[in-house]
Amino acid sequence: MALSYTIGGSGILDISGGRDNLREQASIQVVSNAALDASVTLKLQQSNDNTNWHDLPETPLTIDAGAFSNLLITESFYCDFIRLSIDELTATAGELTITTNYKD
Repeated sequence: MALSYTIGGSGILDISGGRDNLREQASIQVVSNAALDASVTLKLQQSNDNTNWHDLPETPLTIDAGAFSNLLITESFYCDFIRLSIDELTATAGELTITTNYKD
């Protein structure tokens, strides 16, 4: 399943819908387009109550401006919910395509 995120204010993307929807090892591919004009920091966060969120130890990952494919992988996902936190830093333009490893 692919999600699209347009740069325009730091945000959060729910990428799981619950632990049962992801494979044993969570992996999230983030592809930036050529319009991305500055670095962006990505991190995975997890929660059991879907309210209080905690960073996973394998992140954050700062991606450079331009078109790149980046991969966030964690074996530390033990809670019920996972999300992607996007800190746009100084970026003002661009789009991210996020693909998760949802089960079929």
